[in-house]
Amino acid sequence: MKKKSKYIKNLLALYLIINVFLAIYLGILLIPGGTKPLKIVLQEGPHSDLRLTIFYTLISWFLLGSILVLLVKKIINKKTALFFICFYLFAFLYANVLRERINYGDIGDYVRAAVNLYNREPLPLRYLYPPLWASLLQPFVPLGEKFIIAVCMAANYFSLLLFFMLLTKVLNRYGFSHNFAAILTFVALSINVSVLRTLGYVQINFHVVNLILMSLLFYPKYSLFSALSLSIATHLKASPVLLVLPFLLKKDWKWLKNFLLTSLAIVGITSLINSFNYYADFIKNIMNIHDANVLAFREFSIDSLVRATFRLFSLPPETTIYFIAGAKLVLLCTGLKVLALSIKNKSFFKGSLDNELIFNSYIVLIVLMMTLSPLIWEHHLIFLLMPMLILAKRISTLSQSIIYIALYILLFLIPTFDFYPLSYYRLLAVVVVFILFYRFSKKSESDPEWFKKANKFFEEWPEYLLPKTK
Repeated sequence: MKKKSKYIKNLLALYLIINVFLAIYLGILLIPGGTKPLKIVLQEGPHSDLRLTIFYTLISWFLLGSILVLLVKKIINKKTALFFICFYLFAFLYANVLRERINYGDIGDYVRAAVNLYNREPLPLRYLYPPLWASLLQPFVPLGEKFIIAVCMAANYFSLLLFFMLLTKVLNRYGFSHNFAAILTFVALSINVSVLRTLGYVQINFHVVNLILMSLLFYPKYSLFSALSLSIATHLKASPVLLVLPFLLKKDWKWLKNFLLTSLAIVGITSLINSFNYYADFIKNIMNIHDANVLAFREFSIDSLVRATFRLFSLPPETTIYFIAGAKLVLLCTGLKVLALSIKNKSFFKGSLDNELIFNSYIVLIVLMMTLSPLIWEHHLIFLLMPMLILAKRISTLSQSIIYIALYILLFLIPTFDFYPLSYYRLLAVVVVFILFYRFSKKSESDPEWFKKANKFFEEWPEYLLPKTK
């Protein structure tokens, strides 16, 4: 054991020495002549962005160093090895994926919103969020558009790594063992259309879903932080406000007070920095949401399906609102029925009385929150990942397994395309997910035998994988 520890410490020392030499080398190049000498020894590869290459190369180098530090500190050990193996493979995977990508979408909407706030102009029509995110980006406007994009891309990568950790922890709270949760999270996030699309469009979904998961993990021990997390989430993207419902049902007045006060504080600060009129702009943009967004068949909301059908068959467009409202009313009533049953029967979570209602509500309401939205792009499916993974622990028959695997493939693995009506298969898949939730909500939570065996196997697995110590 001492010999192994010595080797790791020597590797860490070598890593630090290399860092010192790199610092000296860069100093020799940069100090006398600025960045000009650097251009002699640094090349931009074909179809690459040199800034991205440098950023993700540095990330990978620091990831390597952090592994050595965790080994020396014995934080990585036989008990935690499988989690860290999954986490670091995941971190290196997306550092390489993102290093190879040079074109990004949607980020322009964030940049324009931040610039408009800076110039005291109304929010752009395509900016469909409360003013908080644009306000956070506003101080970077004088540094230029490219700098704002770099900040958002870096934030997305680190938020993705945080999502890995939080999702693993949430699965653990729902009864998955630490190692089984790590394996599932690694597989689910490594091959996933919604993850790639969120990164490719530099969307804020990772920030929002992380805050939702934190609001769950902080509860009930840290009520203020739980409320603050969800409050920030609702000011980045309005739809998570639906997750306040279980706290109302529970009559947790302390949490609700914290949520109200933190929400008012966010509104007050953003209004003080800019103007309360930007909240009016947000409401106006939401009311005109379809005017500012092109009708795309890959956008698989109820609104999109109805509007596309009416347009293709030359039906009166003014009547679409009634069909959309009717379909969403049915969906809402069904969702609330599933919610009531899951709370009553403790269908997905059994724990302390303090958190049973909240934990059984969240996975149902997250699905409902996403499905009721007037726009559902592929990257929004990142919100569905946690409920889908938790739903897996209720699968107990071969037929259920086949249905579940088919749904998972449809939701997360099929590439994006636009082809009416086939590209609305994801909406059909979400409806079937609701049916599964409804079926399982009728019964009390009970782990099937395969789940118990998997939990046990993955907890013992490191003992079989790692070399024995003498």
